[in-house]
Amino acid sequence: MDELKDAYLDAGWTLDSSPGSYVVLSYTGLPADTQTAVFNGTTYTAKNSPTLPTHFQIEATAKDTYDSLAAAIESQDAALDAVNTGTGATGSVTVTWAAGGTGLFTASETLNNATLDATTSRYGGYKLLSGMTPQGLRMKLWIWRLSTDTYTAVRVRGMSVDESAQGVFTYGEVGLNVYAGRLLEIVANPYQFFVWLKGSTTTLGCVMYGGVPYIRPAHIPKQIVDAVDNGGEFEIECAVPHGLVTTQHAFLDNCQGVTGLNGAWQITVVDQYKYVLDDSSYSAGYVENSGFAAGPNEISRAIFLVGQSYANNGNATNTCWRTMPYSRGSYHSAFLCFNQYAYSADATDDRWSPNLQFPIIYDDANYKIQVDNFGPYADIIEARVCWRLASKSATHFTVGELWDAFVLTDTVNADVEKINFDSYNWINFMDNSTYMSLWLATGVVI
Repeated sequence: MDELKDAYLDAGWTLDSSPGSYVVLSYTGLPADTQTAVFNGTTYTAKNSPTLPTHFQIEATAKDTYDSLAAAIESQDAALDAVNTGTGATGSVTVTWAAGGTGLFTASETLNNATLDATTSRYGGYKLLSGMTPQGLRMKLWIWRLSTDTYTAVRVRGMSVDESAQGVFTYGEVGLNVYAGRLLEIVANPYQFFVWLKGSTTTLGCVMYGGVPYIRPAHIPKQIVDAVDNGGEFEIECAVPHGLVTTQHAFLDNCQGVTGLNGAWQITVVDQYKYVLDDSSYSAGYVENSGFAAGPNEISRAIFLVGQSYANNGNATNTCWRTMPYSRGSYHSAFLCFNQYAYSADATDDRWSPNLQFPIIYDDANYKIQVDNFGPYADIIEARVCWRLASKSATHFTVGELWDAFVLTDTVNADVEKINFDSYNWINFMDNSTYMSLWLATGVVI
């Protein structure tokens, strides 16, 4: 996880937070005298009459008893935080690795009426923010580990920058198997990433990719110049005509300085640049030009995240995704979200999932994908980010393209670098693909 985190930072992402791994002890009643719970090697004993700092008092209620346990953990182990939440007979104690990051600890218990959700702490890790695109979009990426996995795995969760909006912007998640002695590689820039683990002759490799797409012009949200008072409600001023009518909804995102402004609102139009957020309660402090607003056909939040743990079929040198791009890693979790409608996919097969389309190849459904030429260069095209509306042979909805990336209709070795083309440096992601090479700007490889 540390190596992945550092690679993202090198590629232009920023560290948002380092949450600590944790376990949860749930209870439905009182423990008995001398029963124990062990956290991070320290044993805490339930006692009717405590005599040691590692004892906790059996009180009249379970809630008060486990308040005593949480207090004992906090006083005896500086590496852990403990919080009890409950009422009367039921509740839970959450014990967290205080320093955050990759730290882990073990836990066990012999308590009546109590259970642990894990014997080794899980989650934790790092939360990182992508660069904000010129269109105002960004994503948060959580790199973490689940201790109950049957294999050692790093998991990556893509989600909203505003985690309180998870009900609107459901997260997507993929796992990356990690094996000793195997090389983990990443190509990334501030807006997207490709991570893969090479296979062996006996063990499958895996690949995951994701990021924030470049949004085609018809879907670009409007920048919010200001948010002012209009009769006690917010009046929003957009930098360009908003194109909305009264009773339609706008979805606001990344608004800074005012709590609660982000989200979906029914609007009343003032003029072509301004509208009022119906039933909002005005408060001062909006940071000018910080937010973006999406109408019904625009996109205010969008990410894509796709993973596949069977991506090389026992290939000893690479994942097949790098040589056969029609194997797009469409297994396990995938995710995409558009404005307030929160269209998303969380698939375990190749249906309904976001994907990359390279418009010069035949995919596994054997149909030709439309060619999009890139500017004056006839053999350079866009790597398009699409969302499957039905099945793999059905119409695809094209959201946009990768940022700072292009597809070249030539076969090229993996990791070849080009310097100063179109004012950028580039690295090729594909490895001698029969069909193409996929180039990302300002990439890094570890």
